[in-house]
Amino acid sequence: IVFFRLSFVSDHFQYLAILGIIVPFSAGGAILLKRLDGAYRVAGYALVFALLGTLAVSTSRHSAMYHDNITCWKIVLERNPSHWMSQVNRANELLQKGDLDGALACWEMALQKSPRNLAIRREIYRNIGDVLSKMGMLDEAIAQFEKCLSMSPDFAEAHHDLANALRRKGRYRDAIAHYESALRIDPRSVLTMNNLGWLLATCADPSVRNGARAVEVAARAELLSGGEDPLILHTLAAAYAENCQFSQAVETAQRALQLAAQQKKGILLRALPNEITLYRAELPYHEPSH
Repeated sequence: IVFFRLSFVSDHFQYLAILGIIVPFSAGGAILLKRLDGAYRVAGYALVFALLGTLAVSTSRHSAMYHDNITCWKIVLERNPSHWMSQVNRANELLQKGDLDGALACWEMALQKSPRNLAIRREIYRNIGDVLSKMGMLDEAIAQFEKCLSMSPDFAEAHHDLANALRRKGRYRDAIAHYESALRIDPRSVLTMNNLGWLLATCADPSVRNGARAVEVAARAELLSGGEDPLILHTLAAAYAENCQFSQAVETAQRALQLAAQQKKGILLRALPNEITLYRAELPYHEPSH
């Protein structure tokens, strides 16, 4: 059972077993108190209340361990510091709280303690890269993703994450190559299609843009997503515009705007009206140069 891998004692498995001790002890104490007289009975009740108070304080302190997931994993690691899975779980909790430094430290410790298992270690390298990317440390993130891919060249998610980091660094051609690699491995990845389509349609470097390919991948993403995702329609509209299909661009962008309003997508609600104006003027949208 996984609980016993995380802690030497899994407390709640003791509850039923301990009844065999608590019930006879409590029953015996109650019978004894009834037989006592005078000062002995008072002393007996005082002892019982003292015991209950001690147990209540102990229970309160013990319950503090379960205040939240981060505290729980912290205490597990204090008791079993070599357990890499607990480091992973604590890293995920810290990441959700926005503590990137804490998450990074946990991931790095997990890497040191993890078994020499390819699937485990490649995921840890990827997660370290993801945290570094969020911290803006793109060169370091790229190095982690490349380590991950050196271990597992067919890891589609790592190709995608590396492409994202390369795009942010302005290495657009390398980014496109890794997006394409991710799609060869996982041809149904809507997220990769969307990111590739957007880069091909709107890249600040005109030599990188490819309207026809952008339309191809964005239209495929729309098909797979059911046509109800405003972010994908946003990308498809930009791809149509780059491919000089301006009437389709306007129509698609308007659909995206309607869905964005229904789904309360604030960023798209701010961006799409300006882009629709461009498409009506038969101008594509391009991202500004860095």
